[in-house]
Amino acid sequence: MVEIAIVPRSQWGFNGWASQPYSVSLSERTEFFTHYNGNATAPLGLKGSDIPRAVHSWHKGQGWSGIGYNFIIDNETGVIYEGRGFNLVGAHCPGHNRQGLSSQIFIGEGESPSQVALNSQRALYDFCSERVGRTLAMRGHRDGITTSCPGDPLYAWVRAGMPSNGAVVPKPEIPSGSAPAYPLGYNQYFGPRIPVSNVNSVSGYYSHREDLRMWQARMAERGWRIDVDGLYGPNTASVARAFQIEKALFADGLIGPATWRAAWEAPIT
Repeated sequence: MVEIAIVPRSQWGFNGWASQPYSVSLSERTEFFTHYNGNATAPLGLKGSDIPRAVHSWHKGQGWSGIGYNFIIDNETGVIYEGRGFNLVGAHCPGHNRQGLSSQIFIGEGESPSQVALNSQRALYDFCSERVGRTLAMRGHRDGITTSCPGDPLYAWVRAGMPSNGAVVPKPEIPSGSAPAYPLGYNQYFGPRIPVSNVNSVSGYYSHREDLRMWQARMAERGWRIDVDGLYGPNTASVARAFQIEKALFADGLIGPATWRAAWEAPIT
């Protein structure tokens, strides 16, 4: 099992989407695209969480929903930041945004990627392939459209099979935060779709779809393989039950106050 740490949007200063990107299931993912910054996006010389914040702001300024890459990597440290993540359609390569996951290494035109960034990119590729359940095709941006991206040095590395020297990928500590207020009423829970007359089980089909999507997105941030669609189905039930077992909660697969709160406040293990 591939183990990496991805800094979620909630931890790098993400300030929301201009418009909500479309969701996409993991089963549709078949490609992994490598990008670089070049000379066309946020200014170089940034460090840490300033990198995803700047790219997010620049992409919003282009009239997009926000950061278009699924992930972005700090070339200096190799730290991986979540952009659109696993379950949102990207905005990185026309014709490939739905089936293609993407990660940008934050370097400019003519700049070579660091070994630590390459190690992180390869580990992320392996992690993504594991999450979707298939070996993703390795692509450079120029494989999808006419562009200089991801630059000659980085593209040559992709064409060589994305080799890694096996060094440990940095795993920044991702602090837990306070959970948002539980959105349902007394004795209600997120559960199976059943007749509307049963007001206790909320499936997302009739109401609270965005609330359930929020919980699913948080679980995806924690590394769980889950569809972020705002609907309670077999996949969400299975993830909820496994998470409850991991955190020693009552394992019924229903998302009540304790399971909701643990998604934000329980340690990520």
